[in-house]
Amino acid sequence: QVASNVGLGWSLLAGGVITRTIRGTMDSDDPTIPQPIWHTQENFIETKWQAEQSDNNTNNLFTMAMDQVADNDAEPDSYNYSFLGYSGDIYRKYNTDQTISLKLYPDKSFKIDKITPGYRIIANDGIVYLFQTTEWTGVNTTSWFLSEIKTPQGGHVQFQYADDFSWDCTNYMTTGYYGVSKSKRITRIDFDYGYVPVS
Repeated sequence: QVASNVGLGWSLLAGGVITRTIRGTMDSDDPTIPQPIWHTQENFIETKWQAEQSDNNTNNLFTMAMDQVADNDAEPDSYNYSFLGYSGDIYRKYNTDQTISLKLYPDKSFKIDKITPGYRIIANDGIVYLFQTTEWTGVNTTSWFLSEIKTPQGGHVQFQYADDFSWDCTNYMTTGYYGVSKSKRITRIDFDYGYVPVS
């Protein structure tokens, strides 16, 4: 048996990613752009249903709400994270003061911030994880890969990636356009005392 870059009988699970699943149309990362009310108001549809059932003077509130949802972006995008043994969902809340609050589940005590470009997660032990290497489908960013780790003691790890492109030609004959996706493949991990090539 031939040894890999990390040793005979060993495999390397490296890096991490924050992934966005676009549901309907892409949600804006700009908190100053108004979001559909059902993305920000809990139980929007249920509230309209209950109001319509309890008061005959509020006819069609539920139907109008359903029409409003059906004609627009019906669901908020979903966000997930996975890195170094941690994984879960990211809850995004659009606040009335035109900011976006972010919270990780189940790792609620970790801090997450939107930065340009990407995200920063700070774990309970003070280690900082930067997700700034982007992957996209069409014109939408769909993933932010782990690009750097910083420890409170000054240690530091960087992840290098190569681009892989793919083309979707299924609609080319009818539209004249084809979809392009850019994905990422980890190629190297740099740390304070050297590096590990990843093939």
